[in-house]
Amino acid sequence: MIIFFTGPSASGKDCIYELFSEKYGFDSVILHTTRPQRDGEVDGISYYFITSEEMDELEKNQQLIERRDYQTVFGVWSYATSSSVIDLSRNQVVVGSLEMLDSFILYYGKENVIPFFIYVDDMTRLERAVARARKNMENPNEVARRFLSDSRDFSEEKLMQFDIIVIDNNGPIENTMEQIDDYMERLQICSAKPFVKSKEPSL
Repeated sequence: MIIFFTGPSASGKDCIYELFSEKYGFDSVILHTTRPQRDGEVDGISYYFITSEEMDELEKNQQLIERRDYQTVFGVWSYATSSSVIDLSRNQVVVGSLEMLDSFILYYGKENVIPFFIYVDDMTRLERAVARARKNMENPNEVARRFLSDSRDFSEEKLMQFDIIVIDNNGPIENTMEQIDDYMERLQICSAKPFVKSKEPSL
């Protein structure tokens, strides 16, 4: 089984993904990316950080399930999933875009992919994005680009194409995790450990 978290930037999906992995003991699916490594990120844990040439070689050798290229203010950044990191005999969790979700469903089958959409209202998400940008000294033009791009990429029309579970992350993180727990209980999957608040909602 693959639990798939998706949502726009600053929705808190990465924080939820980490808390879920810790609580349920699911193995993380590590993606490949050509974007620069950020402070606090660890190669092989956050992402596999590779060059554009290495990404092209993986694609040439048909080792990628999916690949996405984004035009940023710094140039093209690519993200991809290698078939070598997925093992359906184990429970795994991944975070990604709707485009990536579509590729996973086509490749592994709808019965093996359980998608969750992390919802945060636009004003709260914008406030979190600005706070994160100030903290990490991110380029404001790139923050604006991501925000506007996400409004298109996660439109209601696109979300309606998927049978997706919506999780409200506007409130405390404990409430968010309780919503996820309810759905996991319906899937008859129990957590490996009780939830302990160890992170603030992701900025």
